[in-house]
Amino acid sequence: MSIFPTLPTSDCTCRETARRLRPSPRAGEFRYADATIDQARDRLICVREDHTVAGREAVNTLVSLRLDGNETSGEVLVSGNDFYSSPRLSPDGSRLAWLTWNHPNMPWDGCELWVGQLGADGRVAKSECVAGGPEESIFQPEWSPDGKLCFVSDRSGWWNLYLLNVAETDGNAVALGEMQAEFGMPQWVFGMSTYAFESAERMVCSYIQNGLSRLAFIDTGTRNFEPIDCFYADLKYLRAGAGFAVMRAGSATEAASIVRLDVATRTSRGIASFQQSGNRCRLSLNTAGGRVSHRGWHDRARILLPGAKSRLCRPARRAAAAVGPKPWWAHVRRGHGLESQYSILDQPRHRSARRELWRQHRLWRGLTASV
Repeated sequence: MSIFPTLPTSDCTCRETARRLRPSPRAGEFRYADATIDQARDRLICVREDHTVAGREAVNTLVSLRLDGNETSGEVLVSGNDFYSSPRLSPDGSRLAWLTWNHPNMPWDGCELWVGQLGADGRVAKSECVAGGPEESIFQPEWSPDGKLCFVSDRSGWWNLYLLNVAETDGNAVALGEMQAEFGMPQWVFGMSTYAFESAERMVCSYIQNGLSRLAFIDTGTRNFEPIDCFYADLKYLRAGAGFAVMRAGSATEAASIVRLDVATRTSRGIASFQQSGNRCRLSLNTAGGRVSHRGWHDRARILLPGAKSRLCRPARRAAAAVGPKPWWAHVRRGHGLESQYSILDQPRHRSARRELWRQHRLWRGLTASV
């Protein structure tokens, strides 16, 4: 695996140049993911899988990789547990946070959030577990611009946001508004994100409530929670900067696209869309802005947008199931002696769902022809 960091050039233009890194001379035996840049020490910090011993389960560690191009498999910073993810460096570069868990747990079952103090040589001098455990799931640790540690925990039965000031001796995390909503997600892959800091005082976050994704601002000082009117119902991979936020967004009638939210005006526009050809998917920039419309089978069948229904999925955890969609002709079926029905459809792009709705659409056409 090769890594291509983009580094600024020496001139005063905005161009950047890519320099190829070869982190391991033994290709395929070391695999890297979930990297963060430590600019002060000119290195990457990431998760490494060690496959050097055949027939043995891969050994996972947190390592640092030099950015000067020298071939190395990485210097181990943290080791000893089965799995690691989410290495996050504090703004001043003095602390490193990460998640870790062991068999048989998955990260949504139970994991731990650790914070390590980095020494002058860049190694972890001392570390402590600040949240989590075998029965508590932690998701997406992030540092605020002023050095506080934010994370998502399901300690209340719901994945809610918490803020921890690691400089204080008591070490108590403060809930940023407890809600019956999910601010976290099952961590199937690296790099998942449901919130980001627009500034030290304000966060932009997405959460799932009654089966639909929603947007909100959170004031980290007053803990004021301000929902944002959002057309989209599926929000993922949220990132933010001063005055804006970007995310992957979609809905029942809008194809998934990259959307930019203007914090001041509360308006959003599509800036890029996904185009798939066979097994390949590419990102196409949307220079005109606006929403990226998706004309598909559901437009031809003329169905209404699905509602949402909450159901108990596991103890102290609720998951959402979309109930619908309801065909546009369902309200007149009773006039033909038929009962109105709802179908449980999860991901209506499934071929069987398309086939069933098209069959019902043809049935309605036959009914109207006989009237």
